[in-house]
Amino acid sequence: MKKIYGILMLAMLAVFSVSVTSCSDDDSNGGAKESALIGTWHLDLNDDEWMEYTFTSDKKFVNRNAWYEYGKWDIDTDYGTWSLSGTTVTLRYDDGDSENMTLDGKNLILGDGASKYIFYKK
Repeated sequence: MKKIYGILMLAMLAVFSVSVTSCSDDDSNGGAKESALIGTWHLDLNDDEWMEYTFTSDKKFVNRNAWYEYGKWDIDTDYGTWSLSGTTVTLRYDDGDSENMTLDGKNLILGDGASKYIFYKK
């Protein structure tokens, strides 16, 4: 069950396209500043499930998906690199998958429409 859930979460995340934007008083490239992205972004999906992205200044990220099942927490962790172009952050996972995210003010958004996940910075 854990493995199936992890695979489904990865497949779902791989499908969404995302871009990153930021409001800044010094956006020389017309988009987000890297410093606005650096840090950990969190989303509680419900009482027993959460997702998190941590972005570092050396252009790496860690994605964690956690769920509580059978009396214990299980965490699926993925790694990769990120790049910023204008307002779009492209995530390239070590397994070859990629996706984009959107930074809208103080929220990091994954997906759009009915499949939109809004992360807050910790």
